[in-house]
Amino acid sequence: MSWYLYSSLTVSITAIAGNGFVIWLIATKSKLHNTTNWFILSLAMSDLMVGLFITPLHIACKKLQTCDVYLKSVFEELFLYESIFNLSAMMVDRYLAIVHPLKYASYMTTAGAARTMAISWGIPLVNFGLHFSWLYAEPATRAKWFRIFTIMETIIMVAIPCILLMMANMQIIRVARLHSKRAISQLHNINFNQMRSISTEHSNRAMNKDNNKQAKVIADSNPSNYEPSSSLERRREKRGNKEFRRMFQRRRSKRSSSRVIIAVITIFLFCWSLSLYASFCTYFGLCSVSLTLARVTWLFMILNPAINPLVLILFKSDLRAEFAKSICMVALKRTMPTNKDSSIRDNIK
Repeated sequence: MSWYLYSSLTVSITAIAGNGFVIWLIATKSKLHNTTNWFILSLAMSDLMVGLFITPLHIACKKLQTCDVYLKSVFEELFLYESIFNLSAMMVDRYLAIVHPLKYASYMTTAGAARTMAISWGIPLVNFGLHFSWLYAEPATRAKWFRIFTIMETIIMVAIPCILLMMANMQIIRVARLHSKRAISQLHNINFNQMRSISTEHSNRAMNKDNNKQAKVIADSNPSNYEPSSSLERRREKRGNKEFRRMFQRRRSKRSSSRVIIAVITIFLFCWSLSLYASFCTYFGLCSVSLTLARVTWLFMILNPAINPLVLILFKSDLRAEFAKSICMVALKRTMPTNKDSSIRDNIK
């Protein structure tokens, strides 16, 4: 096999292992059952199909040497377009959550999320079915329609989604920066208020002692209403700390989700930009594309589904936490038998 087959096979195995693990993680862990992770699950399933079918189909056609090249390319495009549109569906979910958070709950209901995922799977299937209107025509007609149809679907199925994803990514980056600036200013205000309360606490202690003495005198007549002012201050402080923790956790989850979608879209645009360049060069006769460049573009296209699981686990906090728990559980299961064996040996001695 050539370097291209070895490289594509390695990338495909990585995509199968990574996306299979993400699917297993989301499907089996109840803590990960939310709307955002269902979109990630749908993306992982489409990326898994890219790893399972594209390189094996290419190797099978290479071995058999009786493969219909047009039919093979139609199936390859189906799996790649499923990945693109599932990423677009995930972008719609995160765009609404980050840019329009007030509208998110009304738009992205359970039915709305299911509808969005169904559309992301349905559009590439419709495009796949349209190929059969010319796929088995006469050779001259088939070659003509192949060129026309390929140009149209490259624009509609790849170029337009890439442009929309780039625009959405820029908007998400802008909004995420605004949110981080607001969070920093709020943290400064909270720190300032805490320092001011600490400075005034010493001056108020003497007054609190006098108030407590008066409250004890009143408590002698009605003991049930007595509560020292210091305990009231502690309760208020605890309540404020709880509210601050909740607010901080919400900001942390929003920051995590924005990092995920920004990283995934950026990698996608990087991997597909070379393919768009080569496609427009070939179809419009702008420049010549060598065989090596064509192979590199295919490698980048199947590399994107292989990188996505790594990005999701690194940047999404809940996936990262469940991944760490799974690794710890596997490590504990491996060490437990050795510990039992060592205890048995100690008893024998």
